[in-house]
Amino acid sequence: MATGNPDFDGITRRFGEEVAQARYELGTVNIAVFGNTGVGKSTLLNAVFGKDLAATGAGDAVTAHIQYHGGAPEPLGVYDTPGFETGAGQDTLLSEIDQVFADNDRKPLSERIHAVWFVENSQTSRFVDAQAALVQKLASSGVPVMMVLTRVRRTPAGKPTTATKNLARSIVDRSLPLTPPSTVFLVNAVADPELGDPEHGLNTLLEATFQAIPRELHEALVAAQRLDMERKRRAASRIVNRFTLTSAAAGATPVPLADLVLVTGSLTRMFARISAAYGIPFKKKQLARLAAAVLVTGGAATVTSSAIVKMSGKQVAKLATRETSKLGARLIPVANVVVAAAAGTGSAMVAKAAGHAWCRVCEYILKHPDSDALVNDDVLSLFQHHFGRRSGPPDDRLPAA
Repeated sequence: MATGNPDFDGITRRFGEEVAQARYELGTVNIAVFGNTGVGKSTLLNAVFGKDLAATGAGDAVTAHIQYHGGAPEPLGVYDTPGFETGAGQDTLLSEIDQVFADNDRKPLSERIHAVWFVENSQTSRFVDAQAALVQKLASSGVPVMMVLTRVRRTPAGKPTTATKNLARSIVDRSLPLTPPSTVFLVNAVADPELGDPEHGLNTLLEATFQAIPRELHEALVAAQRLDMERKRRAASRIVNRFTLTSAAAGATPVPLADLVLVTGSLTRMFARISAAYGIPFKKKQLARLAAAVLVTGGAATVTSSAIVKMSGKQVAKLATRETSKLGARLIPVANVVVAAAAGTGSAMVAKAAGHAWCRVCEYILKHPDSDALVNDDVLSLFQHHFGRRSGPPDDRLPAA
């Protein structure tokens, strides 16, 4: 591949393949959520994972009353009960639990159920024997069962109300096999400014879930959750550092003198793994074309991302060639971005700068879930700005977007 004729379509395909592989390597953490209709299960899942089961509609029917949402290649799978009653349907539900949890520990890791969230509305006044029996049944399968009270109001002093504390105590007094032992998580998933109730308890529940699931699936849970951006940053930084070391091992040769096919392939692979680590919803065509646009044009200041993702591969290649000629610098496919190659910048520095800049793009996409962030005109400029801040001496840095 020559710098004057970058393979935009090839990079797009490669990125899609690399994302699929990265997501497969992360695995899938499966959480079963039990609770009556109206206790706030969907609201809880949406707050922690950005998964609105009500909006996504019915999942895959596992039994008459249990559905499965998501799953591989997504980092999260959710077993959901649309709502159970503690009367005539209890025996049926117990039988279905036997079906779903059968041989759970013998299944491949990503197909097992790794934790149960048993959800109850804190506004209810009692926890009945039938619910306790259900908790016992779930725990007997060997899966950690975590008791969650939702819609927990707080006093002006920031403490749970007396009614909530009494309900939690009544549950603990039953000596149920909960994880952690004798623990009830008190959560309010959505702030209510009118009543003065803040969002609270979600991070405590998430941290306990990390402790409950197999360590091999921690990276999947990091990707799936939406609460702790710092965990995502740390995971992405490890990826950037790994690829930076790989680039450094190749020597300090300035990138334009290196094998550009190898360099572009390595950066494509790094971008894909960063995207998977952040848990970016993979809209296959848009995200792949955006990543390829960054790798080929580097956020060329004259073209917006919304225009680039609509171009053909040949049009983007011409754009990159034009920018190379106009800038008159030694460039690499990560972009027709100016790199301080003349000053001796090596591939390791370029990899690190490009990786961290792509992290900022991923965070932008996550922070704007309701907009079409993948074709937002700010995205390429964002990459260009952060790449320029990190690559080369000050005189060689890209201008801020």
